[in-house]
Amino acid sequence: METIPQDPQTPDREKIALLEHLRDCLGREKKCLLDLDVAELWNVMEEKQTILEAIESLPADQGPHSRIAELKEEIRQRARENSEFIQSSLAIFDELIFRIVGSGKDDHTYRPPGAPPRAQQGSIYRRKA
Repeated sequence: METIPQDPQTPDREKIALLEHLRDCLGREKKCLLDLDVAELWNVMEEKQTILEAIESLPADQGPHSRIAELKEEIRQRARENSEFIQSSLAIFDELIFRIVGSGKDDHTYRPPGAPPRAQQGSIYRRKA
């Protein structure tokens, strides 16, 4: 029985292809976040998970490969950007809800940040005449 010798570059090529695909998924994920396309966002997340599982099943890196390192850094950057976008969006919604619902106190609504709080209303103003 004859065995076919494996090209040592094959796992690296496969890993590069998967990393490029993952990078593209992150780009599509960003577009879904901007467009608020939740249905497509779920599909992209499932696709990312499948790609990550495929990457993990490959053998470990065989020495330094600049293309793999570049792709990993680009993927980290895109993931960081998507995460920051989500965090800033949530902060905006949090502030919006706070403004609508309020906290039950007279907070900093009409004061500049860092200004001292106003004194509580004196008891003289609470009495009936």
